[in-house]
Amino acid sequence: MRTPNENWAASWESTTALVADRDSAPPREMRSCDNLLQRFFSELGHSPCLTDAEEQQLTGQAHTSWQQLCALLTQGPQPGDQSLYQNWTVSCPEHLCEQDVVTILDRGKTFSPDPHYPATAAADFSSWLTRVHMALHTFRAARDELVQRNLRLVFTIARQYRNAPVAQLDLIQEGVFGLMRAIEKFDPTKGFKLSTYAAWWIRQAIFRALKRTSRSVRLSTTTVHTGIPDMATVPVTLVSFDTPITDTDSPSLAETLSHPDDTPEEVLLEGDQRKRLYRGLDNLAPQDATLLRLRFGLTDGHPRTLEEVGQHLQMSREQVRQREERALMCLRRLLQALDAGQRPTTRTTTKGAVR
Repeated sequence: MRTPNENWAASWESTTALVADRDSAPPREMRSCDNLLQRFFSELGHSPCLTDAEEQQLTGQAHTSWQQLCALLTQGPQPGDQSLYQNWTVSCPEHLCEQDVVTILDRGKTFSPDPHYPATAAADFSSWLTRVHMALHTFRAARDELVQRNLRLVFTIARQYRNAPVAQLDLIQEGVFGLMRAIEKFDPTKGFKLSTYAAWWIRQAIFRALKRTSRSVRLSTTTVHTGIPDMATVPVTLVSFDTPITDTDSPSLAETLSHPDDTPEEVLLEGDQRKRLYRGLDNLAPQDATLLRLRFGLTDGHPRTLEEVGQHLQMSREQVRQREERALMCLRRLLQALDAGQRPTTRTTTKGAVR
């Protein structure tokens, strides 16, 4: 079994195939991306993998400083005035991101308490803002090191979408954003490795980028995910209605599907068949024609059982069954005669006698 470093080395050896493969993208686009890709690969080559001790140290530093940020922004500067306290706190620290902290620090640069606030308000606010800035600086130092040392993970996941209609560098960039968010949310005290946890955030960021840019009409990612539980229960491969039947010039599947309503040709054909059937019934013996009309519901659309027909005709169930067979045989011969152009003018009984 290969070690993690050997796995990363194998992935690194395969990176040259991406640069050499210029057939999947226009030459001009590849030339504009060559330098950036080579620079990215160069950074990968100079970033050694994290050891277990280094990962524990950096993730612990990032987690501790981020928890300090959440605590500071939850408590607020507390200058003694409730209105000022509410203006500088966050209600949901679990949804806090780095951009929120940066926004608060930018607001704090131009903020000055009103004169009616306590005399210590300015000093308390300045001290609180300094602690927020120091905690953010500590978090960024650990986070940047973790991002730099886990770029191979981002590249490995982004390579799985190399045939997507989005530039590879854009996918890598989105994956880095997902990695940064994973570091903010990662809790090393639960005993998991950062790479295991971050892989899900990286995939989510790349997936959102694909759904955001690959459609002409943008759909919400929640809308895209709606059909996944239903699709998981379908044992067959789903086919798009826009898929051509044979080639690109052939009609799509949606254009060839039948409409639930009958076509005019089908309506005319059904009418002709009914007229043909009724002509055949008119040439049967009255009792046989009545039996078939009741048995198959030709009059009211409600087929009846053998017992119901027997009660109506005062016959046993077995007699109805035998007479039905003979009546169908006679009707079949009559229809064949009508199709051959013959016009029977006498009625035929089930025994074949002419009346």
